[in-house]
Amino acid sequence: MKDEAKRVSRSWRAYTALAVLALNTLIILVLLNVVTWATLRVLAERERHRLPSTLTELASRFGPGWVSSMYPGWDQSNLLRLWNEWIGLTFDYEAFTQFRVRPTQGLYINVSEHGFRSNGTTAPWPPDPAALNVFVFGGSTTFGTMLPDGWTLPAALQRHVRAFKCHASAQVYNFARPAYISMQENALLERLLLSKAVPNVAIFVDGLNDSVWRRGEPRYTDQLTYLVRTIHARGTWWLLGTRARDFLISLPMIDAANLVLARFGSARPTMPVFPASRTETENHLNQWIATKGMREAVAHQFGTSVLTVWQPSPTYQYDLSYHAFGQHLIAWGGSAQSVRDLSHALYAQMEERRHDSEVRGNFLWLGDIQRTKRENLYVDSLHYTAAFTDEIAKAIFDDMRGRGWLACRTGAVDR
Repeated sequence: MKDEAKRVSRSWRAYTALAVLALNTLIILVLLNVVTWATLRVLAERERHRLPSTLTELASRFGPGWVSSMYPGWDQSNLLRLWNEWIGLTFDYEAFTQFRVRPTQGLYINVSEHGFRSNGTTAPWPPDPAALNVFVFGGSTTFGTMLPDGWTLPAALQRHVRAFKCHASAQVYNFARPAYISMQENALLERLLLSKAVPNVAIFVDGLNDSVWRRGEPRYTDQLTYLVRTIHARGTWWLLGTRARDFLISLPMIDAANLVLARFGSARPTMPVFPASRTETENHLNQWIATKGMREAVAHQFGTSVLTVWQPSPTYQYDLSYHAFGQHLIAWGGSAQSVRDLSHALYAQMEERRHDSEVRGNFLWLGDIQRTKRENLYVDSLHYTAAFTDEIAKAIFDDMRGRGWLACRTGAVDR
């Protein structure tokens, strides 16, 4: 009997020790995460008051006027406000297109609940049927990454069209969204048409994102695939495992670890890489050409004219010695064939095929517009300055006018 009591006593002491150890471990983990969370909040607040090193390094290269060289009339305080608004953008899920920019109001960046970015002034919605309505689709370069509302490509196009005497009441809507590829743009156009928002003209600014996103798959596809698998999971253990994973990666300690790895770890590719063979590139281009044809067929049913623009890219026909962020662009990728080279390959093939019958209709080639430029055209690795954006918008306006899409109505004057 005594031996049994001793065994129970030892078992109880062992259990008590393990319980105390587990409790203390849990308390320590909770405290560590609280401290880490507070530290990350302090660091994030500190970051809000300074520009990233990728921008401030330009001061040592271009002198104290480096900001105004890209943003005329601006200083670092203006740029810091724009930077904080840009990195503060978040996304919502949207059916068919996968995601959209969450509506936001700021000093420089304003996105309406209807899905378009402001051009600097209030735009009517639904569109005024008496006006010339132009919807512009594209990725972040068209959205206007690191540019204020009134400096984006659609805003510049609106100024050019309104300056043309026939269409002072024209309204250009910026439906571009960061990271969008051509298939998402098509889906967005279809959503708008079915909602009875029918433009006179739809402009698609393509090339850059389609040349870098792997096999034409939209960004966030992997994450959305994971969410769908989680929702429809039937295995209890798999579901518990995913919930545990989601909980762990949400901990502040994991955020801190990722921050340390990002800062001190080895460089990793910033964009996905797809096969570099000519056949693969041709297939990728053929897919884009088919996408172009589908958008034109759909728009035709609603009486909408379509113009597809192949935009300039820093990866093609541009001397990177003039690119303020050229060294970051050169560092793209991490394999034998970098994303930069893959993008260049798709652009080169498009230049070969731009006169093909299935391409040249309603198509504006601007892929080599930088060929003779001897100046910086970018506010970061990929996105255009306001001056270059205006030049692209002017080329689009000239093309629209040449097609007769801006022809004056009876009694108006064409200048």
